[in-house]
Amino acid sequence: MKTRILFVTLIAVILLPLPHTVSRSVAATPVNPDASPEARALLNFIHAMYGKKTLSGQMWAPWGIDEIKTVQEITGKLPAIRGQDYIHERANKRENKLAIEWWKAGGIATIMWHWAAPSKGEGYNQSKMTIDIDRCFEPGTAEHTAMWNDLERIADHLTELRDANVPVLWRPMHEFDGGWFWYGKGGSQRFIRLWRTMFDYFVKERKLNNLIWVLCHSGRPKADWNPGKDYYDLAGPDTYGKGIQESLFNTAEAIHGDTIPIAYHECGTIPDPDESFERDVTWSWWMLWHTGHLTKHNRDALIRAYNHKLILTRDELPNIMDYLEGAIGLPPAKPKATTAKPETRNDGMIADKPLFRDPVYDGAADPVLCFNHTEKKWFMFYTNRRANVPDTVGVSWVHGTPIGIAESSDGGATWKYRTTARIDYKKGKDTYWAPDVIEHNCTYHMYLTYVPGIFTDWNASRDILHLTSKNLLEWEYQSTLRLSSDRVIDASVKQLPDGTWRMWYNNEIDNKSIYYADSKDLYVWQDKGKAVRARGEGPKIFHWKGHVWMVVDVWRGLSVYRSKDALNWQLQKDNLLEKPGKGTDDQVKGGHPDVVVSGDRAYLFYFTHPGRRGPDANKDTYEQRRSSIQVVELEFKDGWLTCERDKPTRILLNRGLSVDIIE
Repeated sequence: MKTRILFVTLIAVILLPLPHTVSRSVAATPVNPDASPEARALLNFIHAMYGKKTLSGQMWAPWGIDEIKTVQEITGKLPAIRGQDYIHERANKRENKLAIEWWKAGGIATIMWHWAAPSKGEGYNQSKMTIDIDRCFEPGTAEHTAMWNDLERIADHLTELRDANVPVLWRPMHEFDGGWFWYGKGGSQRFIRLWRTMFDYFVKERKLNNLIWVLCHSGRPKADWNPGKDYYDLAGPDTYGKGIQESLFNTAEAIHGDTIPIAYHECGTIPDPDESFERDVTWSWWMLWHTGHLTKHNRDALIRAYNHKLILTRDELPNIMDYLEGAIGLPPAKPKATTAKPETRNDGMIADKPLFRDPVYDGAADPVLCFNHTEKKWFMFYTNRRANVPDTVGVSWVHGTPIGIAESSDGGATWKYRTTARIDYKKGKDTYWAPDVIEHNCTYHMYLTYVPGIFTDWNASRDILHLTSKNLLEWEYQSTLRLSSDRVIDASVKQLPDGTWRMWYNNEIDNKSIYYADSKDLYVWQDKGKAVRARGEGPKIFHWKGHVWMVVDVWRGLSVYRSKDALNWQLQKDNLLEKPGKGTDDQVKGGHPDVVVSGDRAYLFYFTHPGRRGPDANKDTYEQRRSSIQVVELEFKDGWLTCERDKPTRILLNRGLSVDIIE
């Protein structure tokens, strides 16, 4: 990475861009004749998309924010390509783990290597040191020994990915013609020797047949640094300037001809899709750089790009292996420059009303949603109150409750019962309430209210348990959280911009006030005290429309709080869902919500007690106990939240969406 302004070289002036004629109907030919099936299929797919669609990409760094989750929070989408770096040996096992998981989840991995100058250690600063490159090829020198140790070490990591059948867009020695990294300081011929040495060792000796070789220019591409077309599959430049970078694209295409897809392998600003395709600047993919380049990027531009018809995101990728025999199932041809228009939003299907009723106890309440990345469907977790169990005394029917799971395969419009969460904790007549479920680094975390038994009143102790899962079905106990009292319920967990975590919950001892706690790792929590003074339960926190929001069940609808820093809260004048609706099972106040932000839209999931109205409202029969789940789309008006619960709700939750980050 660097922050240089694009300098248009002479070659951009004398070499005119050629029309894109990359084959769309036959298999591409990898430079490695023994390329793995996965690598061949991926290369075919990239060729098939070139000129028609651009793949989105995001560089991830192991410090600061989680860039992938931040993209999700802002756009409702995941990038098609996840970028990683073999910069520190101690972290390379983790880099491999993430790449394997990303490929299995349907994404594409690209890996770079900030290769430190041989004999100088490791790290970014060391990659910019100057050495005598000729000594790397002189046996007996420290540079020669170090170079081969480095190559062997990195080849070992790539071998793990090969054996896991993970293809890699391999980006070694990036920005080689920029002059700031060690491998570019000795001139073009020394770089070419280094590139070919790595290629021959990795391909011919180590049999790393899972690699697609990407030749990564700087923002000033130079033709005389080309190692030869037998040594790379793809090519492209980078820059951290703004705009679509038409001249840069044309320069790279002029160097590499019309048979090599051109990638914008690193960028500081995402090029506008419409302008790019109107100008025939059809980048094969772009990859936004990490940390500040993402957090400071224009949010509206990010949302527009990730939800644009010309940009592919992870949920839109096909089964890459379907492309093994060549280009098939292509998307529509790219629009002509004179007709390109912004994408029209797909509003989805009209949601059922009620959205869901539990078929076991008919007592679904306290909903929370999480996407199952393996099954590619949405899961809804809920407290399953035992509404239809006869002869229960007092409030014992809301004790002894399991956590039910419903699933949706159509983006949240329809739901069906799946099962009960299998929780590895005390066996017996235990009570589970109000889970919050999030995903982080391919592990699901549940924060669950636990009551040790079945009681006829509300006076028993309550704790919040931490459990983890790999499949959202089977849950392993991790700990009982030490919070402000022994009467705590209703956790809501979100990640903060600095990568740490915050939990909001109800402290029943203190007049049912909302408290909060912080954690660096989701396992160890430090209580921080009261968040808001008003009474309430079931807090739900989310980021939308430039604000952090807290929605709280106050038993007369939902109070709404607004914040800029997730610490100082301003109360909205009017409650949500206080006024009964007119729809089926919705003619009462709504309670205990979840909120899912999907792109620029936000959906409020809540439950109702349909029988608690009219002259029988205060009775205690099955009809007053049963509950239903509902959904309504939130609206942002005059800086605050509203919703129209009697209006049909069209819903289409983006696949792969996570809802656990705020800003």
